[in-house]
This record gives sequence, C-alpha cells and structure tokens, in this order.
Amino acid sequence: SELAGKTIGIVGLGAVGQAVGHIAAHGFDLKVVATTRSMQPAPDKVGFLSIDALVEQSDIIVLCCPLTPETRGLI
Repeated sequence: SELAGKTIGIVGLGAVGQAVGHIAAHGFDLKVVATTRSMQPAPDKVGFLSIDALVEQSDIIVLCCPLTPETRGLI
C-alpha cells in the first residue's frame, strides 16, 4: 500500500480521533502520533507529541477537534 509505513498525526483524541487512529494503525499500517489538550492515557499504538512536533513528523495530518476560538488558526 502507498500509505503503509507513513506517519499520521491526529489533532484531538476524542471518539472520532481514536477511531481514525485505530483504523489508520490496524487497517493501513500507519504510525500514529497525536496531540490532545487532555492528558488521557494514549490508546494502543499512539504516541503523543506537541503540536509542533506532530506537524514536523507527520506525512498526513487529520484535525479531529471542534472549531473553537482556541483551535481557529491552529494549522
């Protein structure tokens, strides 16, 4: 697959972000990194990074966070 081995960065690890991460890791063999404002335990196969490190290290970035004044202009 063209995606296998690439890194996906997920911004927001609520229910949607966790589902995207699970599918990416198990369905497409992607390395999954994430950033979230809550410090919940990382799901299996997910590494936490700062937003700057996530942007630098990811081949693909997915925003799974609501659009709020805090997240507007994040990327």
